[in-house]
Amino acid sequence: AGNGHLSMVEWLHANRSEGCTVTAFDKAAEKGHLNVLKWLHVNRPEGCSKRAFDQAAIAGRLDVLEWLFANRKEGFTVAAASGAALKNHLHVLKWLFKVMEHQAWDQDTNYPSKFRIVGQALASATAKGHLGIVEYIHAQYNYKPTRAMIEAATGHSREWLEWLHKKRISEGCGMTAAIAASIRAGDLPALEWLHARRPCVQRDD
Repeated sequence: AGNGHLSMVEWLHANRSEGCTVTAFDKAAEKGHLNVLKWLHVNRPEGCSKRAFDQAAIAGRLDVLEWLFANRKEGFTVAAASGAALKNHLHVLKWLFKVMEHQAWDQDTNYPSKFRIVGQALASATAKGHLGIVEYIHAQYNYKPTRAMIEAATGHSREWLEWLHKKRISEGCGMTAAIAASIRAGDLPALEWLHARRPCVQRDD
């Protein structure tokens, strides 16, 4: 199932009695084999786990995500947003955020809160230097990188520094965090760039 061999899956179903596990469904989702998913959904009772949705998000398979959301009830975890952000799948994140806008959440549902999803995506995108995702989250939800995220991002491109300076560093604590991170990393060009744009030098205890 995970390799997309539907004819083999059909033969095993017709000729063997061992059955299968949720892993078959989960792997097919991870690899994007939508035809296999549809067949398993109709012909097998095992179903899938949240891993099916999470792995499809990480793989950037929006077609699979849309089908799972419409046809399955297992839900997903924050790993879906975190993994999609790490892989720079902005199209997947936009879809996830849109879904969560209309998804009621409480302790009895199979979906994490929108707050957790957006926050985890922001942290993961910052860690990997995916500025496009960070810009989108900031524009849509006014989420700002935390001090820890700024420190993690300082080693990225000059484009990152310019964006952080414009959106966050000018508030003070972010600038101090970025300067400290550049010193620890031994990044002299970044340190010089940041220092030249700092309004005043203050000790940050």
